[in-house]
Amino acid sequence: MTWNAITSHHQSLAGLRLPARERLARALNLMFVRKYINRSDICAIGEVSVAQAACDIREIKARFPGLIRYDATNKRYVFNEVDDA
Repeated sequence: MTWNAITSHHQSLAGLRLPARERLARALNLMFVRKYINRSDICAIGEVSVAQAACDIREIKARFPGLIRYDATNKRYVFNEVDDA
């Protein structure tokens, strides 16, 4: 999958307040680099509660369907690799 860095100005993040847009953009970019993310990463990125981090994960899944999936074995969300074939 070709990846262009997500910024807080990305059209899929429209309608969110600036702090939420920036937090989600940073989370998505971290997830792309590491291939995974968990709630504690979002807590550290945005200095938010675990409950807010869970809401952010739901927001990412809603705005970018199919981009991430939960890996129950490792208890984290992983980047869905998609071939551009």
